[in-house]
Amino acid sequence: IHVRINKIDTSPLFETACDMILRGNGSVVLIGDESVEKGYEKIGIPRSISQNYLPIGCYENVIVGYEDARICSSWINTVKAVEFAMNGGVDPLSCETYKVYPHKIGSYEDFISAVEFYFTEFYKDAKEAIVAEKQWNLEANPNALYSSTLADCVINGKDVFDGGMNVRNTSLKYFGIGTAVDAIEAVKKLVYEDKRFSLDELAVVMKNDWKGNEALRAEALHFEHKWGRGDEEADSLAARLYGFIARLVVGSDNDLGGVYRLGADSVDHSVIFASATGATPDGRYARQEISKNLRPTAGQEKCGVTGFLKSVTALDGSDFIDGAPADVVLHPSAVRGEKGRAAFIALAKNYFARGGNAFQGNIVDAETLEKAQADPASYADLQIRVCGWNEYFVNMSRAAQNDFIARAKENE
Repeated sequence: IHVRINKIDTSPLFETACDMILRGNGSVVLIGDESVEKGYEKIGIPRSISQNYLPIGCYENVIVGYEDARICSSWINTVKAVEFAMNGGVDPLSCETYKVYPHKIGSYEDFISAVEFYFTEFYKDAKEAIVAEKQWNLEANPNALYSSTLADCVINGKDVFDGGMNVRNTSLKYFGIGTAVDAIEAVKKLVYEDKRFSLDELAVVMKNDWKGNEALRAEALHFEHKWGRGDEEADSLAARLYGFIARLVVGSDNDLGGVYRLGADSVDHSVIFASATGATPDGRYARQEISKNLRPTAGQEKCGVTGFLKSVTALDGSDFIDGAPADVVLHPSAVRGEKGRAAFIALAKNYFARGGNAFQGNIVDAETLEKAQADPASYADLQIRVCGWNEYFVNMSRAAQNDFIARAKENE
């Protein structure tokens, strides 16, 4: 259930939606009008038109009947850019060379430039693939019935998957920012501040997946600057990285009669893409899950929901028309009674007042999840908000269950 929210909204609907989340109905997601409509202005669509947008899919917003948005055209792993910057464009798991950064990396700023270089190359590759597959869109997914409901398609005499819409935008997702920021902050500390390793030496530690450096890994897990804590340095880095990505992607020509839009959610690609991502300097093992959506890296949410939302709202939410969810996990005791309810509603209002894009939540405690894991028959109807959908907790993989249990314990 998507509920559009104006940042000054005081209607009963807003509080009703919050009450549903508080009662454990994680299927509700709130979408901020101000963020979305400002985002549409960035790609040349005025509010007189964008005010008619609808959230579809998980968090993706589309002006139905006006815009072919091609949501989720490609997911791009931001952590992989950090990995390539460390390894000179060589994939440490496959040992294959992707693309070599053409400049010497001598300083921290040089390293950031290398990361941005790979962000750019990923964009170019995704764009090339999207344009190349255009010839197969109609054959793969013809939709005459849907097309007949769209005025542009009827006037142009073309299927929506054959370029029937006059506005043909395309959407890319850059995800995993929590792990990417934590990894870069670790590089900054170990290589450029403390000078304990050269970049090449640290890359060898990563290639060996921390073997022989277990004490260093334990130390890295507790470095000061981590995403999702409201830490000014980490938040500034995240804003810088997404600012670069937005300037690269948002409103750029897609060679298909429209422009590109940007999203930041991961769906389940935080697991899928992680299987081809090596160890990272923040303490993550090779192939270990990378951060979901705009979440902190697993185990790093040390400053509660307020710290997390402070980090998220350090980003420009209007860059993410294609979705950028803040998914919170709260212990039921934190929102119990009228005071707890008022605090939760104030939290959500403040999030949107600060330019937040999308907001969803799981109100659950670790004890309940552990009981459900041990006795699934007694908790068959317990649902968890995963990304843009709910899932019965007892049907989730053991690894996914353990991740949610760990997140719930972090917030107790």
